[in-house]
Amino acid sequence: MKEKTDNGSGIATWIAMLVIAAALFSISAQAISTGTLIYFNIASDAPPTIQYVSPTPNNGTYNTTQIINVTAADSNLTNITIIVNGTAVTVCGASPCNYTLTNEGNYTVYAIAYDNMSNSNSTETRNIVIDKTPPRFLTTGVSPYAIINGSNVSLYVNSTGFDYLWATVRRPDGSKENVTLTNDANTIYMNTSLLGIYNVTFYAADLAGNTETREDYFEAFRGILLDLNVTNSSILGINSTFISYYRNGTVALNQSAIGHYVIYVPNTTLDLEFYAYSNRIVVTTYNIDIIDAAGKYVGMDVHYNSDGFLVTYGAEPQWTVTDGKVRIKYDNLNYTNEDNLRLYKCDDFNFTEMNCTGTWNDVTPSSTQNKPQYYFEILVTGFSGFSIKEIFAAAPQLGGGGGGGGEKVCIEDWKCGPWNSCFNGRQARGCSDLNACGTTQYRPDTEVSCFVPCYTKWNCTEWSACTTSGTQTRVCTDAAQCGTRRGMSPTTQQCRDSCHDGLQNNDEEEIDCGGSCEACKRTEMPTREYAAANILCTLIPFLIILLLVMILLIKASNIEKRAEKIMAVVNVVMMILLLLTMLPISGFNHGACMALADTMQIIDEILLFLVVTFAVMLLEAIIYLLLRRNVEECKRRLREAVKKACKILKESIDALIEAAKKALRRRERLNRRIEKQEQEQKYARQIRKEPTRIVEKTLREEEKVVNRLEGKIDSEEEKTAALRGAIEETSSRIEAVKSYRKELTKKLRELEDNYAFLKRNLLQRLPDETRERVKKSMLKICDGTEQIENRIEGLEMEIKALSAKREALMREQSDLGKETSRDRKISEKAAQDIKALKRYRR
Repeated sequence: MKEKTDNGSGIATWIAMLVIAAALFSISAQAISTGTLIYFNIASDAPPTIQYVSPTPNNGTYNTTQIINVTAADSNLTNITIIVNGTAVTVCGASPCNYTLTNEGNYTVYAIAYDNMSNSNSTETRNIVIDKTPPRFLTTGVSPYAIINGSNVSLYVNSTGFDYLWATVRRPDGSKENVTLTNDANTIYMNTSLLGIYNVTFYAADLAGNTETREDYFEAFRGILLDLNVTNSSILGINSTFISYYRNGTVALNQSAIGHYVIYVPNTTLDLEFYAYSNRIVVTTYNIDIIDAAGKYVGMDVHYNSDGFLVTYGAEPQWTVTDGKVRIKYDNLNYTNEDNLRLYKCDDFNFTEMNCTGTWNDVTPSSTQNKPQYYFEILVTGFSGFSIKEIFAAAPQLGGGGGGGGEKVCIEDWKCGPWNSCFNGRQARGCSDLNACGTTQYRPDTEVSCFVPCYTKWNCTEWSACTTSGTQTRVCTDAAQCGTRRGMSPTTQQCRDSCHDGLQNNDEEEIDCGGSCEACKRTEMPTREYAAANILCTLIPFLIILLLVMILLIKASNIEKRAEKIMAVVNVVMMILLLLTMLPISGFNHGACMALADTMQIIDEILLFLVVTFAVMLLEAIIYLLLRRNVEECKRRLREAVKKACKILKESIDALIEAAKKALRRRERLNRRIEKQEQEQKYARQIRKEPTRIVEKTLREEEKVVNRLEGKIDSEEEKTAALRGAIEETSSRIEAVKSYRKELTKKLRELEDNYAFLKRNLLQRLPDETRERVKKSMLKICDGTEQIENRIEGLEMEIKALSAKREALMREQSDLGKETSRDRKISEKAAQDIKALKRYRR
């Protein structure tokens, strides 16, 4: 098809050129034969030049008013026409020419300049979009609002009119992190290791630069193990549901058939909500410090047809409540008219016996009745008993008009007082009909059998040692002697491992260690006296060597021979005295040195050693003084000896003080190490107490997450491969279209050149008839040119569409790649958690 089009255009061009050549030949022959001079007036037929000038925008999207401004140059310029969306919007007789786009919308803009020779020229076409409407958030959210540090948070956004969605998370340390969001989907944020408030700013933006923001936040707390029970009046666990909220967002939710909940929650103030008895009673407590609720219970029970009420519910949280809510449903009750139902509350309610020891008060005006959902709801500052009762009012008198008689229908409405004290096994109360019907068909019981309630108080002995059957027993007695076993603690249990229960029991020397358990780890810390003794035992040989050096120096002095003999005897005596003095603390006798661990004894021995040394040196100096003729020399040596002795004494005392300080510092370091080890052991015992079933449940949930993410990753990788193939196919299609457009453009240029040549050089020289024929041929050429131009324009639009499609596919592939990478990280983290849980379970 392409070859046919090209050949046709070439044949048309050659035919036109032959026609024009024949006409020129005819004119030339006629002129030569007649001798006529022919004059040609050739005017300039160059088209005007036209271009965009500032502030004309380029192709793109903008959020403000845009001005289209063009200039044209030609000596014979006629006008400039600006065309918007195919319509001429302004015509200017001179250059420049402009037009303002003010309204929102998509615009296709170009301009044409004309001269008086019917020449024209146009600018390129520009596509301009004016968008002044910012994106709009439908919904944004963070879930949950309170987390345990290190847990994941879901960021949700639903927006319209956007091109980009992201969120900026400002962490507690001031650092910021940008998160790319997906519309109408949850995005997981995992960088929550710091404790504190994380401020979240949601952003939506379009290509024009319009933006919309919305603020939110969540908080990260340390985790705490919440051990909680939901029981009835007999202290037995009941089927219930537990939900905790923070800023009306769910933090934790769990169901239990036995009413026992062990779950990790953020250590902060939460709202706690409990559902029981097929969700017919809902108890909500607001602003509860989770530490106050840990290890406690919530009492919830129900009685039907009690004290004339259709139903009575009791609610008794074990912690103090100053702000709460109760919801009671009546969809299963036997009543005749929903409008006659009333809600009562007893402020002095005995939850154990499920009866009101005070007065039932009508609190219907303070409550809210939801008839479509069949429940009463009331805000309270404390919990007790709540009942629903149907009240019947007297019916109006029925009868005809005009004095005719009628029959009066009366409906009984009985009001009863409190029960009297129990006497001889019977209990009575007074009841009166508020409507005074005179009948007793619906009168409640006024006398019932009774008994004096007895509240048990059980005292149990310690558990016995394990028997051969692996059980332990104890004896429990009721101090109130009620004669019932209600509420009695178990008296038999399987032997527990006392080495890991966090108590010092059986034959343990300390908590969970010693005796039959693993030996207790002890850290031996040397005493101050022991450290000082070691230091002294090290210093003594040094002092001995120092004294020997002093003795050798003295012996080396120039003295008389007789004096040397006397000094030899004195030196021997001195050495004997020194050995006798330092024997108890000699470093060569470590046993004797360790025997002097007492600090005062060491100091006494050192002082004795120093005194004897000083005395011996003083004695030697005196002998020198008597033997030597030079008294001044003896005095000088005496002073030097005294100085040396004092210096040795001072250095010894300083060394002793420094050794004592080092021993104290070492003892403090060891104490801190022991405290740290005790804290780690305490934490390890707490972790060992955590029920294994929680680990099993968490492990199953993590494995489900991994399986789900692996399937999602596989599907996303398949989709990515399909997108990659579509992108490659689109790219090859674009290249083919570009090649075809290039060929058509080349043909178009050839036609335009031929047309310009004919118009410029030959057309004015032809006779009228021949000129008309040539013009017709040129019109055919122009028609072919216009067809080629239209085809090229269509190809350009197709290239733009294919390029936009390729960009969209590449963006989708990039988004899928990011999502796949994020899911893979989550999967890897979940797999690591599974490994850790498996190690912990083993």
